[in-house]
Amino acid sequence: MKSIKYEVGIIKELGENEAIILAAGKEYHILLTDEQTQTIQTLLLEEDIEYFLFDTEEEILIFDDKLNMNELNNEELNNINEGVNDDGTAE
Repeated sequence: MKSIKYEVGIIKELGENEAIILAAGKEYHILLTDEQTQTIQTLLLEEDIEYFLFDTEEEILIFDDKLNMNELNNEELNNINEGVNDDGTAE
């Protein structure tokens, strides 16, 4: 059975230039550059982003938009939450 190349992962532990990523039910120990470490710290602390795209074949974090997930820039989806209650039902 072939596994999916990209999974959503979370940072379980972050060191100076290493991280433990939990993705697809498996822990990955990866080395990071100084720039990657700084990017992760910024995303975690300032942007409050907890989930990251992770390439399980190459065992690397993906910071750019490889899957073209650009919903935030789609005008049709800008106000998608209008008319929806907190429980997700339409008003």
